[in-house]
Amino acid sequence: MNQLEEYRIELKKRQGLTLFFIIGGMLLATVGNNFLRSQMPDAPIVNIITVAAIIFELICLAYLSSNMDKMRNEEKLKKAYIAEHDEREAAIRAKSGRPVVTVLAMALVGASLIVGGFSIPAFIALQLAAAFQLLAAFALTGYWSHKL
Repeated sequence: MNQLEEYRIELKKRQGLTLFFIIGGMLLATVGNNFLRSQMPDAPIVNIITVAAIIFELICLAYLSSNMDKMRNEEKLKKAYIAEHDEREAAIRAKSGRPVVTVLAMALVGASLIVGGFSIPAFIALQLAAAFQLLAAFALTGYWSHKL
């Protein structure tokens, strides 16, 4: 099996994981609308959680359609494979700390959704910290892409 076919199999695995995330987002939106609204009827965090789940679903749906488009078109598949396995891009990702910062930002967003039920200022502070982390990672990515 050549490397392009292995990459195609990897994209199929990613599609399955993305579908799992879409279902999870739907469940989160349902819980936000039904269960949380009955427990905390006047809390604004319920609307925020519902909107966050819908936005998460839309992002996953866009990623899923992008992967399906790559699998249908051989040229796009080759370009995506080359871009993903490029040594320069891997070095830029490693030096800028993008994978770690992304995971930490997602953890901050998740924590902010939990804390938002108790304190809206803490929710906003955690959201701003996550946004600052992502902006710093993008700035470092830009710096290292020019440097390398």
